[in-house]
Amino acid sequence: MRQLEDWDGRSETSEIDYFHQKCVLYLALTRIAPAGELGEQVLTSYLNFLNQPAILKESRIEWMLHARELLGLLQQRKGDERAALLEALTYSKNPILQTYGRLINANIR
Repeated sequence: MRQLEDWDGRSETSEIDYFHQKCVLYLALTRIAPAGELGEQVLTSYLNFLNQPAILKESRIEWMLHARELLGLLQQRKGDERAALLEALTYSKNPILQTYGRLINANIR
């Protein structure tokens, strides 16, 4: 996990390739990480990576592809894990993710 977080993509051919590769790795980790603190750490790290504005400015559609994957994780999570991810989305730095978090939260109630 630490190596993934520290990976800056300088050796990659393009920034968008690096972005896709790192998102795919984060998504794979979210699927295999055990529930609890480690699982939340992976999701938080993935969300923090998506919160970086550079890729969103460069390619909104490619950013949205991975953001939707993150949103899809909500459907797979239950109970406290789902609530934690929803809260992280709602209070993220990204206004798009915040909006999705609020809309999902409104539909739950």
